[in-house]
Amino acid sequence: MLVPNVTHALRRLGIIASGLLVAGAVAGCGGLKRFDNPNLVQGKVLFVQKCGACHTLARADTKGTVGPDLDDAFRESIANGLGRSTIEGIVHDQVLYPNADGVMPAGLLKGSDLNDVAAYVASAAAAPGPDTGLRPSRRTASSPSRPIPPASSPTRRARRRRRPGR
Repeated sequence: MLVPNVTHALRRLGIIASGLLVAGAVAGCGGLKRFDNPNLVQGKVLFVQKCGACHTLARADTKGTVGPDLDDAFRESIANGLGRSTIEGIVHDQVLYPNADGVMPAGLLKGSDLNDVAAYVASAAAAPGPDTGLRPSRRTASSPSRPIPPASSPTRRARRRRRPGR
């Protein structure tokens, strides 16, 4: 009579362990989104300022040679179905916990800045085409996220006409 009770307990333990394995696999494979509402423009600005000297990322137009080329690092994994949210988590954790034997400094980015950079790299790594709409060269990291009108826009032309003496 003890055998059925032991068998039942082992079966329940197996079901619980299987559930935990599935939950861990989903979390590790990009099934869960890590960060909500990242600012990709801010992420690009910070990436160029803090990471671009060491890392190459085509869409950010950085040509670093010390750290890995992030396009090459993720290209094959993306082609094999690795989700962008998983890349976001990998980048986040690599920056938060850099290799002790590596050259990336600890504490390089934190909080929402780190979340923004991780989201930007995840969206840009090995992505085809130019970065449309993400133009940090025309704004600084502390600028508001309001779009800057192009030089030829009616708003900028009207401002030029209103200046006295011109």
